[in-house]
Amino acid sequence: MSALMDGQLLPPDLAQASLWPPGPDALLLVEKKEASFGIVYKTDARANNAVRVLGTFPEDSHPPILYGLAVIRNRDNAAARRFYNFLKSPNAKKIFHRFGFLTP
Repeated sequence: MSALMDGQLLPPDLAQASLWPPGPDALLLVEKKEASFGIVYKTDARANNAVRVLGTFPEDSHPPILYGLAVIRNRDNAAARRFYNFLKSPNAKKIFHRFGFLTP
Protein backbone atom coordinates (compact mmCIF):
# COMPACT_ATOMS: atom_id res chain seq x y z
CA MET A 1 0.00 0.00 0.00
CA SER A 2 1.32 3.44 -0.87
CA ALA A 3 0.78 6.39 1.44
CA LEU A 4 1.85 9.96 0.85
CA MET A 5 1.13 13.22 2.55
CA ASP A 6 2.09 16.84 2.93
CA GLY A 7 4.32 16.55 6.00
CA GLN A 8 3.12 19.78 7.53
CA LEU A 9 -0.42 18.49 8.01
CA LEU A 10 0.09 15.41 10.12
CA PRO A 11 -0.32 15.47 13.87
CA PRO A 12 3.18 15.70 15.39
CA ASP A 13 3.42 12.06 16.55
CA LEU A 14 2.37 10.75 13.13
CA ALA A 15 4.75 13.09 11.29
CA GLN A 16 7.65 12.16 13.60
CA ALA A 17 7.01 8.45 13.10
CA SER A 18 8.57 8.79 9.62
CA LEU A 19 6.03 6.30 8.29
CA TRP A 20 4.93 8.59 5.48
CA PRO A 21 7.33 10.16 3.03
CA PRO A 22 6.53 13.88 2.82
CA GLY A 23 5.66 15.35 -0.53
CA PRO A 24 3.61 18.20 -1.89
CA ASP A 25 2.54 16.02 -4.82
CA ALA A 26 0.53 13.56 -2.70
CA LEU A 27 -2.78 14.65 -4.19
CA LEU A 28 -1.48 14.29 -7.74
CA LEU A 29 -0.13 10.81 -7.00
CA VAL A 30 -3.48 9.69 -5.60
CA GLU A 31 -5.29 11.26 -8.55
CA LYS A 32 -3.02 9.33 -10.95
CA LYS A 33 -3.59 6.15 -8.89
CA GLU A 34 0.13 5.94 -8.13
CA ALA A 35 -0.72 6.00 -4.41
CA SER A 36 -3.64 4.32 -2.67
CA PHE A 37 -4.31 7.31 -0.46
CA GLY A 38 -2.73 10.51 0.76
CA ILE A 39 -3.08 13.07 3.49
CA VAL A 40 -3.54 16.55 2.08
CA TYR A 41 -5.33 19.80 2.83
CA LYS A 42 -9.10 19.30 2.82
CA THR A 43 -9.52 22.32 0.56
CA ASP A 44 -7.15 20.77 -2.02
CA ALA A 45 -9.03 17.47 -1.95
CA ARG A 46 -12.40 19.24 -2.28
CA ALA A 47 -11.16 21.07 -5.37
CA ASN A 48 -10.17 17.83 -7.11
CA ASN A 49 -13.02 15.76 -8.59
CA ALA A 50 -10.76 12.74 -9.17
CA VAL A 51 -10.33 11.96 -5.46
CA ARG A 52 -12.63 11.58 -2.48
CA VAL A 53 -12.16 12.40 1.17
CA LEU A 54 -12.14 9.27 3.33
CA GLY A 55 -11.76 11.04 6.65
CA THR A 56 -10.37 14.04 8.44
CA PHE A 57 -8.22 14.58 11.49
CA PRO A 58 -10.02 16.08 14.50
CA GLU A 59 -9.38 19.82 14.74
CA ASP A 60 -7.77 19.40 18.16
CA SER A 61 -5.24 16.86 16.84
CA HIS A 62 -3.04 19.45 15.14
CA PRO A 63 -2.22 23.14 15.34
CA PRO A 64 -4.43 25.40 13.23
CA ILE A 65 -3.40 25.81 9.61
CA LEU A 66 -2.94 29.53 9.11
CA TYR A 67 -2.15 31.62 6.06
CA GLY A 68 -0.50 34.99 6.52
CA LEU A 69 -1.32 38.18 4.65
CA ALA A 70 1.05 41.10 4.29
CA VAL A 71 2.08 43.84 1.92
CA ILE A 72 5.72 43.33 1.02
CA ARG A 73 8.18 46.08 1.90
CA ASN A 74 9.16 48.16 -1.12
CA ARG A 75 6.02 46.90 -2.90
CA ASP A 76 3.52 48.92 -0.87
CA ASN A 77 1.54 50.76 -3.52
CA ALA A 78 -2.10 51.55 -4.26
CA ALA A 79 -2.73 48.31 -6.19
CA ALA A 80 -1.16 46.17 -3.45
CA ARG A 81 -3.24 47.97 -0.79
CA ARG A 82 -6.47 47.50 -2.80
CA PHE A 83 -5.76 43.77 -3.14
CA TYR A 84 -4.83 43.50 0.56
CA ASN A 85 -8.06 45.25 1.55
CA PHE A 86 -10.11 43.11 -0.83
CA LEU A 87 -8.73 39.90 0.71
CA LYS A 88 -9.97 41.11 4.11
CA SER A 89 -13.40 42.18 2.80
CA PRO A 90 -16.76 40.43 3.36
CA ASN A 91 -16.90 39.57 -0.37
CA ALA A 92 -13.53 37.81 -0.23
CA LYS A 93 -14.58 35.95 2.92
CA LYS A 94 -17.61 34.59 1.05
CA ILE A 95 -15.31 33.31 -1.69
CA PHE A 96 -12.93 31.73 0.85
CA HIS A 97 -15.86 30.03 2.60
CA ARG A 98 -17.23 28.72 -0.71
CA PHE A 99 -13.93 26.91 -1.25
CA GLY A 100 -13.81 25.50 2.29
CA PHE A 101 -11.52 28.00 4.01
CA LEU A 102 -12.33 29.46 7.41
CA THR A 103 -11.69 33.13 8.05
CA PRO A 104 -11.24 35.17 11.23
